[in-house]
Amino acid sequence: MEFEIKIHEKQHLAYIPKVLYKILGTNVKAVPNRAAILLFSEKTTMDEALTSLDIIKADLLHAKTLQQIDYSESVSCRRVPRVADKNLPIEETCHNV
Repeated sequence: MEFEIKIHEKQHLAYIPKVLYKILGTNVKAVPNRAAILLFSEKTTMDEALTSLDIIKADLLHAKTLQQIDYSESVSCRRVPRVADKNLPIEETCHNV
């Protein structure tokens, strides 16, 4: 999951989407470095924050891997209903693109 959050240029305020607000609450801790910021609820323990950070890192690495895949030689699948017998399950037909 990824959110784009814009910060008002003059007021330095940002709208936090409702789903994030429900996670963070009203009191938030921020741990910044030069490239990123980790935000977490004041109720979150350091161990919970570190575990969540590991999960987020794994998700980012997975997304990076997916961006590097060459889909030009991928396989395309589509579901084709069988016409002869309506009680049979839908089968998938796959072919190289």
